[in-house]
Amino acid sequence: MADQKPRIAITAGDPNGIGPEIVLKAMASEPIGESCAIIAVGNPDVFHECADRCNIDRPAEGSIHPVGGASPAGLRPGAIDATAGRMAYDSLLAAHELLDNRRADALVTAPWCKESLHLAGAPHLGHTEALAALNRSNDPITLFVCGSLRIAFFTRHLSLADAIGAISKERISSFLDRLARRLRAIGLRRPRIAVAALNPHGGEGGLLGREEIDEIGPAVDDARRKGIDIAGPIPADAVFHEGAQGVHDCVVALYHDQGHIASKTRDFFGTVSLTLGLPYVRTSPDHGTAFDIAGRNEADPRSLIKAVELAGRIWRKGES
Repeated sequence: MADQKPRIAITAGDPNGIGPEIVLKAMASEPIGESCAIIAVGNPDVFHECADRCNIDRPAEGSIHPVGGASPAGLRPGAIDATAGRMAYDSLLAAHELLDNRRADALVTAPWCKESLHLAGAPHLGHTEALAALNRSNDPITLFVCGSLRIAFFTRHLSLADAIGAISKERISSFLDRLARRLRAIGLRRPRIAVAALNPHGGEGGLLGREEIDEIGPAVDDARRKGIDIAGPIPADAVFHEGAQGVHDCVVALYHDQGHIASKTRDFFGTVSLTLGLPYVRTSPDHGTAFDIAGRNEADPRSLIKAVELAGRIWRKGES
């Protein structure tokens, strides 16, 4: 099985964004073609129209898993639109079905627009939440992979106030247990985990906030007593650099932008999102729909290509 090409399903994402364009460009990438069998999941008319508009070769016959439902008529690059949201969600449902029926080995998702999904009445606005519901998975974890830097997110799409409100010893302790298990499942036998501090300078002994003393620190101590190799809370202005230097195998970000800023500043097009805790491998590029350049043949596919490459590597480890 180790020499077999993984069958990787890639969703189209929002048809009004750059999703179809970067999927087509990834499919045309020579390294991807040599290492993976790509299944583009979406409305064929969307892919063909995008190829013609952006002067990209149309995908080979049989390489698209067609998704019906909403008609692509009237779609406009860059527009927030209920039809586009419905098509994006339908492509995810179809891709999940391929994985669930073992007709694909791994999933890569192109970006979609939460506002369009909301207009379409989709039950979930985030890929991770939707996939968790489809797979009945308990609290999957988002892990960013950016070269040697790995970042796990304690909270994802919460306001900053709500993310701070979610910080408690019990929640962090439970998260660290799950994270350690899931890192081991992808090949890190004894992962070295570091937890970022919330407050500037780690709270300065309580002068700049007590979360490190009352909640985060005790959770780290609890994890250490359970045998987890862990450090923290470490000031956020240092811990991500340490992770990039290989001091830690994984850094825990406590809120969305704390981790996103670190990874995207290090390598915007080299960051890949990996979801831990699903029954199959799922990755995605770490960027959005880029409505401002949709339909102009200006989208950079490097992050999607890296997402495909990472999905293939993890799948091969599981099969070897």
